[in-house]
Amino acid sequence: MSSTFSAINTFFSRKRTSSLDYFAMALRNENDGCYNEALLNYEQALMEQNKQRFRDDRLAARIADKIKVLHTTIDYERNFHVNG
Repeated sequence: MSSTFSAINTFFSRKRTSSLDYFAMALRNENDGCYNEALLNYEQALMEQNKQRFRDDRLAARIADKIKVLHTTIDYERNFHVNG
């Protein structure tokens, strides 16, 4: 019984941490100014959230907002460097 609970707990915690790991990596990349890499990590985190059976809607909404902001930032930088 104990081993079954442990296996189930490991499975769900691994799924939960994978999206959080991508989110944390994206935050680091965003803070370092690597916006394209951060965007990819946020998109991976959102995909992992969507795969989960018990997903955190607040985290998914936060990730989606970050993706929107990064698209705007990347477009702004692209236009700034072309015109500047």
